[in-house]
Amino acid sequence: MPQGGLGHLMGIAPSVLVTLLNPLEGEGLVERRRDDLTGLEEGCGTPASPDGDRRRA
Repeated sequence: MPQGGLGHLMGIAPSVLVTLLNPLEGEGLVERRRDDLTGLEEGCGTPASPDGDRRRA
């Protein structure tokens, strides 16, 4: 899901979403990918790593 779409769905400002996602990304629980053409973060998933799947279970 695009990061902007997630923020909209949650009803929170983009800067707040970044603040929430940074620690989760640091622990490997979510992954944000950059668009190869624009360099912008195109989306995130929750969880997006095997470690995230294990910790969620």
